[in-house]
Amino acid sequence: MASANTTVGPFRFRRASTAYGTVRVSVYTPTGGAWVGTITLQSSDPDQNVWVNEEDWIADGAKTYTPGGDCDLRWKFTTYTSGTAIASILSTA
Repeated sequence: MASANTTVGPFRFRRASTAYGTVRVSVYTPTGGAWVGTITLQSSDPDQNVWVNEEDWIADGAKTYTPGGDCDLRWKFTTYTSGTAIASILSTA
């Protein structure tokens, strides 16, 4: 992601189609780079495309996120000053 309002996703989290109850979310900087801004993890009811802000990130990091049920997840660069960030959402056990 490298500009305001850029999104990554959606990741479609469906409990019936996965054995996983959590996802691993992470934001990081490519080697030799940096980013400045706010990246927001957003969720939506399945296939509704109505996004709710879950958590803001202003620095690299990773954590486990437990969705409340079936949902779509995505990242959005809500404010952007500079740089490039890599954002990911992965199923975990």
